[in-house]
Amino acid sequence: MCRLYEDQLNESRIRVEELQRQLTEVSAEKARALTETVEYSRRLEERDVLNGQLQRSKAGLCQSIEDMKRQLEEESKVRDLQTELMVEQKKSEEYQKGVRRYERRVKELTYQIAE
Repeated sequence: MCRLYEDQLNESRIRVEELQRQLTEVSAEKARALTETVEYSRRLEERDVLNGQLQRSKAGLCQSIEDMKRQLEEESKVRDLQTELMVEQKKSEEYQKGVRRYERRVKELTYQIAE
């Protein structure tokens, strides 16, 4: 009977050791899982910060693009106005040539009449 109790005691010790080993393994896995969770949380926070920075950069770049578009439109308007001015200046020159021609003609006619 004593032998039976000793065998049961040994089996119980073996079972306790097995359970302790399993507990140690589960505890180690839990620690690894917690470490991974902390690491993933840190990475997620870093990505959130980076995302915020990128969003601000994007907004700044979009504003710069809009400003450049406006500036380009203004430059285009200036070029159009310069072209229009050149056309008007050429017309004015032609009109002045015509006026000088008529003035010469009037002088010629006046001179002819005077003779």
